Amino acid sequence: MKNIKLLRDRQKTIETLDNKEIEKLIRTIRKEKTFISFRDEVIILVFLDTGVRLSELVGIEVDDVRGNIIIIRRTKNLFERTVYLSETTQEQLSRYIKIRGDVETTKLFLSQDNKELNRHSIQTRLRPKRGK
Repeated sequence: MKNIKLLRDRQKTIETLDNKEIEKLIRTIRKEKTFISFRDEVIILVFLDTGVRLSELVGIEVDDVRGNIIIIRRTKNLFERTVYLSETTQEQLSRYIKIRGDVETTKLFLSQDNKELNRHSIQTRLRPKRGK
């Protein structure tokens, strides 16, 4: 009995956003017209285009962005991989990098005080607000 592996339970289906919900989310973010809201828009576009994990996203450095590709170095299985960007995401990411400018950290996504953005900050920022 010790050598018998237990069957895995089926995992719950993860809820996703449909196209209308994504468009509404982007429109809501664009209303703010701040660096932080623009950064959040770019983060969402990168997530949607590439399917990267949150931990992979915070590990992206400016030099990892090369035109319409991003090299993902901090992966779950420790193998680097290349992800591709749509034209829209590539344009917005290029704008973000120009606006971001040169700062101390090489990480792509910055906090309000020009420090590298961490996982918790993104989770908090993008979590749906209750009662809205």
